[in-house]
Amino acid sequence: MTSKKDQKQYWVRPDEPYRFVSVKEFATAFKSFHTGRAIANELAVPFDKSKSHPAALTTTRYGVSGKELLKANIDREILLMKRNSFVYIFRTFQVTHKTKQYDRLACREKITET
Repeated sequence: MTSKKDQKQYWVRPDEPYRFVSVKEFATAFKSFHTGRAIANELAVPFDKSKSHPAALTTTRYGVSGKELLKANIDREILLMKRNSFVYIFRTFQVTHKTKQYDRLACREKITET
């Protein structure tokens, strides 16, 4: 489904004037269409797991161990850091430069107080 504004450009029937078709109306029409009924009939039959290949279905939640997920995540973060290394270096320089300025100002305030 497309938005109300975009739907008009996809109107196929030139002999009929355009009218907005809501999601509910579209779903009802699809379910009454032969393709929708065939899909509904197919999905009504429960899946028999004994007939499928054992390797076709995962037995764990993610299919890999937590250690492998952690390694993949760390590798991804390192790759992103390499891609954006300029930004990291620039930000580090910016923070250290600001910290040095702050330290100098703090020292001046201490000197002027005494």
